[in-house]
Amino acid sequence: AGHALQHAKGYVPLQIRSSLVPAVQFGTWLGPIVIISGIFLEMLFQVGPLGAAISWFGVALYGMVSVFALVTLPVELDASGRAKKLLYQYNIVDRQELDGVSSVLNAAAWTYVVAAIAAILQLAYWVFILLGRRR
Repeated sequence: AGHALQHAKGYVPLQIRSSLVPAVQFGTWLGPIVIISGIFLEMLFQVGPLGAAISWFGVALYGMVSVFALVTLPVELDASGRAKKLLYQYNIVDRQELDGVSSVLNAAAWTYVVAAIAAILQLAYWVFILLGRRR
């Protein structure tokens, strides 16, 4: 219900997130392949800067996952807030049930916080691998 309201109201972060979906789908699977391809080119064919450039391009592709995760945070937190408000406003849940509903919706929103942290750490992993190869 929260996302439906966001869509109906033209909630800008939801629009931004929706526009990022194709890039994220592309970057999620292609980014690591491009990174590893660049490393192999560098190792096997001694192409130096070209291999590094290819790897960093892969990092940029995969970076879209982190951007998407960060843009998703306000969308999900807002959707949970809107849903709680509606459930109480239209007497779908009473005051006594509202605490339980809040707990569940907050837990759902926190999964996106964890996903954002995981995406950022995965991006950092690839960056550290590339930076570590330069030593």
